[in-house]
Amino acid sequence: MTWNNRIYKHLIKGKECFALHETFYNNETGLIENWTEEPLTEFSDSIDELIQDLEQKLVDAKRFRNAVLLPNASVEENNRIACK
Repeated sequence: MTWNNRIYKHLIKGKECFALHETFYNNETGLIENWTEEPLTEFSDSIDELIQDLEQKLVDAKRFRNAVLLPNASVEENNRIACK
């Protein structure tokens, strides 16, 4: 089975929005077999907004790659890491 990330259109309370989901394919047929129930991203109002949000996330990840924060740390501990 192979996979990639695909944009899906959702209707939430009658409003169209977009999010990224992992999508899984059959290796023999190349057809979609399944996708993640929960999106990998927040919902965006447009495809362009979704792509812009993802590009900003990549910029941030690259910028802070050497100051990885800890989810169970105190604010003070994460501030020490962030200020290195």
